[in-house]
Amino acid sequence: MRVRIGIALALLIATAGTLLAHDLFLKPVTFFVAPGTEVVLRVLNGTFTKSENAVTKDRLVDLSVVTPEGRSHPDTSSWRDRGDTSVFSIRTGAAGTYVLGASTKPRMLRLGAKEFNQYLASDGVPDILQARKTGGELNEPSRERYSKHVKALLQVGTERTDNVSAVLGYPAEIAALDNPYRLRVGMIMRVRALVDDLLPAG
Repeated sequence: MRVRIGIALALLIATAGTLLAHDLFLKPVTFFVAPGTEVVLRVLNGTFTKSENAVTKDRLVDLSVVTPEGRSHPDTSSWRDRGDTSVFSIRTGAAGTYVLGASTKPRMLRLGAKEFNQYLASDGVPDILQARKTGGELNEPSRERYSKHVKALLQVGTERTDNVSAVLGYPAEIAALDNPYRLRVGMIMRVRALVDDLLPAG
């Protein structure tokens, strides 16, 4: 059970366009629930264990749940803030592996030149830092437009289903090719990384 939970946690996807924007995670209390269960999910904006600040409901572009019966959009009225963490709830239906997704509106982030250079150095983006040096732009501030798109998998009941490969149409997302709840220790899980619904070139 612990290994399976670990695999499921690894599928939580955070794709952000980045300057100090933090990663985004959808984290249910447990990744294994029964059909007909009310599930509360925490929206962690920071790391998988700590949220730096809440994501307000007005930033949502999409909130989706994909079950074996298809895709639905939960009522966003359940989305609320609890201090530095947002939460929302869904009620599970039939057994199967559920895909949960959320997408946010773009935001603009500005950093001074020194802060941006420090970010590039500390976050391991040496090619951009070198390009700034080469182009004589080390004293230029930065302006970044970013949004966040996140997915998680939830196992409802005992039936493992193939809808884990659902593509939600987010600007950037990862779709599972294998259901991690079917895998055993030592097996490989395949995923597709997509940008604008397309497989990246190369």
